[in-house]
Amino acid sequence: MKECFKSQEVIAQKMMEEALPDAQKIVECTSVQYAPAHSWTFERNKIAKLCGEPECKRKQVECELSNSESVAGEFITGSKGQIILMKEEILVDPEFHVEALLHEWAHAYCEAVEKKESYIPAEYHNGCFPNDELRRGYSMWKEFAAQGICKKICAINGLKRKDSITEELRGYLEDLIYNLAAENQIGYFFADLFFDCRLEENADRKQLLRELLKGYDVDIQSDFLELYSIMVTQRTEKEFWRTNIDYLEELGEIIGRIKFQAMYNAKEKEIRRLAESSSEKSSGI
Repeated sequence: MKECFKSQEVIAQKMMEEALPDAQKIVECTSVQYAPAHSWTFERNKIAKLCGEPECKRKQVECELSNSESVAGEFITGSKGQIILMKEEILVDPEFHVEALLHEWAHAYCEAVEKKESYIPAEYHNGCFPNDELRRGYSMWKEFAAQGICKKICAINGLKRKDSITEELRGYLEDLIYNLAAENQIGYFFADLFFDCRLEENADRKQLLRELLKGYDVDIQSDFLELYSIMVTQRTEKEFWRTNIDYLEELGEIIGRIKFQAMYNAKEKEIRRLAESSSEKSSGI
């Protein structure tokens, strides 16, 4: 392992354990491995089998990953163990490396708490859901919880990325609505909107959301604002990562509407592109 990778792990582990002392054992038993981006998916599959990850979970993750090239790493868990696998090339920025580690360790922490207190059925961790609403709601929620913990810890330690939070949020929306990114991106979006310290504490987050949504379909605007209204109270909860089944189903229903409209928009965009291409060819351009 590159020495710089190890040094970032030490920093991230210290931050995690200071913020959440009960996470110490979880962090210590969740090792971190690295792989080049070109072989990361292959290595991920090997580690998933080694950890005893259920096949239905593996298929769900593969579907999510196929719509997101920006994944920096993943917490992989199963009946035989748990490991974090990170992409080497993405971690050239030390601050982003620490943030990515915090995010993955937060996944491990949230899953341990969910299992211990049983407020999430065990089968959800294995990718098995009774309906699509709960699947979408949980997929979104687990990323919101992990990214929220990560951003809160970064804020406590003054770890602030230099790139624009507004542009980052705008990028999430574009990926969701035009590139059909998985619903877990909605979790990232709201965690950054609520907790990223690049936004001032007293910033009008709802107004920022309204500005970011300008130009999008009116139904998508309405659905995102509805999500905001039912999630905003989480920002002030001490243990905001806790949830319940009814809440997940409510989130999943709204996310389903967003995803449907996004698929419609993407198809409409592709039809326009093909029509323009055909017109150019017929005119001899």
